[in-house]
Amino acid sequence: MLKKILAITGRPGLFEIKGQGKNMILVEDITTHKRFPATGRDKIVALGDIAMYTDAGDTPLGEILDRVYKHFDGKEVDYKHLQNEGKLADTFGEIIPDFDRTRVYDSDIRKLFTWYNLLVKAGFTSFAILDDGSLWGWGQNDHGQLGDGTTVSRSRPVRIRSGVRKVAAGGKFTMFLTTTGDLMLTGTIK
Repeated sequence: MLKKILAITGRPGLFEIKGQGKNMILVEDITTHKRFPATGRDKIVALGDIAMYTDAGDTPLGEILDRVYKHFDGKEVDYKHLQNEGKLADTFGEIIPDFDRTRVYDSDIRKLFTWYNLLVKAGFTSFAILDDGSLWGWGQNDHGQLGDGTTVSRSRPVRIRSGVRKVAAGGKFTMFLTTTGDLMLTGTIK
């Protein structure tokens, strides 16, 4: 999922790839849903291509975000309060104890928490289909988008159902295709 979510230098927010044209990609702001073309002049990076320095090497941003999600139970982080209290790096150290304090600065942690908050606001969820065809999901669930029959956000994977071939998640909804060819939809579509 993070391979389709982009940060664009000089533009606040995060963007999802929606299409591609000649010498440009069509992106959509994940919170305002405004679309615009991003061109070769824009410095673009997919969140899935970003890693953070740790003592053990580089840790993919997806793993870091999962740990932040678990630590804050899927709720937004008031990083401005943490910064004002002088606890930004200490709090991040509780989540990622081995982060490289000489190469990860407060500005990096603020950006990470900003991106995390944007993803939480946009209702992003994560899913995995295991080899046995069982679907597992975690993340925001305020609209029932996980499909587990609740509206409880999950910081750990929960089993959704068996017999799943493919899954596609939107901000507030999820569609999955079963092995029998049924298309299932959970959550809310505007």
